[in-house]
Amino acid sequence: MAQQIYSIAQLKEIIADSELCLVYFRSLDCAVCHALLPKIEQLVTARFPLIKFVFVETTELPEVAAEFTILSAPSLVFFIQGQEQQRWQRQIALGPLQEALDRPYQIFHQ
Repeated sequence: MAQQIYSIAQLKEIIADSELCLVYFRSLDCAVCHALLPKIEQLVTARFPLIKFVFVETTELPEVAAEFTILSAPSLVFFIQGQEQQRWQRQIALGPLQEALDRPYQIFHQ
């Protein structure tokens, strides 16, 4: 299950401590954001169980969105060993997301 983030410090610590980390940024008033979260969560749980998956409510934590330059919701940022590797914003398709996560996941966990 995706872990909710409550502060910048918490998110930075999780990113630093995780080999692979996927951060989902959503807005409370975004219906697409709420519909997409369980689908991404299911994908990560089924295909990439060792990726740390967390989410941020940008409406409640605008400072976190600003810190990570999140300009639209939904947004998804993938980190490898604390470094941003890829970013998806607004339109997130599960097929291309799975393909993008597959290679780094295989390198680190196969």
